[in-house]
Amino acid sequence: EESLTYPTKNIIMPSEEVVFVLDNTTFSKIKKAASTLGHEHLSIVGKEGTLTLSLTDLENKTKNTFAMDIDSIEDTKVSFNFIINIQNIKIIPGDYTVTISSRLISNFKNKEIPLQYWIACEKESTFNQS
Repeated sequence: EESLTYPTKNIIMPSEEVVFVLDNTTFSKIKKAASTLGHEHLSIVGKEGTLTLSLTDLENKTKNTFAMDIDSIEDTKVSFNFIINIQNIKIIPGDYTVTISSRLISNFKNKEIPLQYWIACEKESTFNQS
C-alpha cells in the first residue's frame, strides 16, 4: 500500500473518444509479447473501422512489432493512435472496460470488482476526426 499513488481529489473523465473491453487473455498476450520483443509502448490504434492493439518502439520504427485486431469502430472517419507506456499499466489481472479521451488520459475499469486505474497516454498520441 505504501508504494501506491492515490488521487487527492475526485477525477472526472473528460469526454471519451474510445471505449473497448480489454480481456485478461488479450492483455496477457500483450504483456508477454512486450517482454519478448523488448517494447515499452502499447499503441491503441483506430484506423479504417478497426481497433488494433500493437507494441511499438517509438525510437526504432524498424524493430519487429506485435499487433492484434480486437474490435471494430463505428465511425470510420475517426483515426487515432493512443500510446501508453507498458510500465504504467500495472493492473490486477481481470477484464477491463477501457475508456480513452483525446486529452491523453485513459481509465481502466475492472468489470468484476470496484477497481479502476487512471493512466496517462504519451504526448506522441494522436486523435483525428475528418
